[in-house]
Amino acid sequence: MLVEIFIADWLPRKVLADRSAFEAAPAALEAWVRYAGRTRALPDWAIQRTVDAIHESTAEMLEQLDDDRSDRPAMDFLSAAQDAGVDLADERARATFVAGWNARSLAE
Repeated sequence: MLVEIFIADWLPRKVLADRSAFEAAPAALEAWVRYAGRTRALPDWAIQRTVDAIHESTAEMLEQLDDDRSDRPAMDFLSAAQDAGVDLADERARATFVAGWNARSLAE
């Protein structure tokens, strides 16, 4: 259950990356699960069950990326910063925008 929440809910809502990073995430997570499972001497069935859950949740994750209505605060933030002309490489400009963003969020 945890891996499904991570892939299909948390990643698309919280991670700010292009689609190719999301498409690569399941393979990276599978490799990590297999490595960690072996390192912790988990039974093969438990490792495989987790790997299966990764692959079963991937389509839902990608659908979340394609859904303009999905709740993606990181994307909302980035879009607002780009719309405001903020140079995200400029630490001072970024800090100023974040302070305003946070103030607006608290006011809502």
